Amino acid sequence: MKQLIEKFQPAALLIARLFAGFMAFAYFFIHASASTLLLPMLNEGELAALYSLFFLVFVFTGAGKFSLDKAVLKRD
Repeated sequence: MKQLIEKFQPAALLIARLFAGFMAFAYFFIHASASTLLLPMLNEGELAALYSLFFLVFVFTGAGKFSLDKAVLKRD
């Protein structure tokens, strides 16, 4: 089980990058117009912006205590 989890760990970071890109695309190309680009509450893109930031934090910091190897293998 340990080898399987370590094998898919880089894939999880790749998926997080992909989802962050999807949410950034959704915000900038679907929700944001020229006048409300940086105001997510006005262009109803707050959820896309929040998800994008969440996935970017996951990419740069890792899963930490929410990771599968911590839960299954009881790693520190």
